[in-house]
Amino acid sequence: MSCKCGYIPLGEFNTEIEILIPALNTSLLTASTDFTLLKKVRAKIETVNKSTEFFDGVNLSNSYTHKITIHYFTGISSRYFIRKGTVLYKIVDIENINENNKYLVFKSIQKGDQTIVSNNA
Repeated sequence: MSCKCGYIPLGEFNTEIEILIPALNTSLLTASTDFTLLKKVRAKIETVNKSTEFFDGVNLSNSYTHKITIHYFTGISSRYFIRKGTVLYKIVDIENINENNKYLVFKSIQKGDQTIVSNNA
């Protein structure tokens, strides 16, 4: 249930996620990204269908794959990542619903290999 009314039932926050701060590691001439855990929180995760939205009066395709909703807290940046188990998401945009400091919605892109293994038997 998507709610712009200012209330989301507590039971919908049924997934534990980690909010991560990236830190570039360039040791031994191999660049990789390490992460520092900012906070573990409960979240509501929704997969977004490919659709279009209006942005500054222009009809654009979604540039994100998931909407992740959490309870509001300060100190979040769109340069952070979210991890759910082994799945990593890059935050593209952050929305403070109704600007009332109750919920944050992260518009995010799932990172990594998204190949779905099927049974060919």
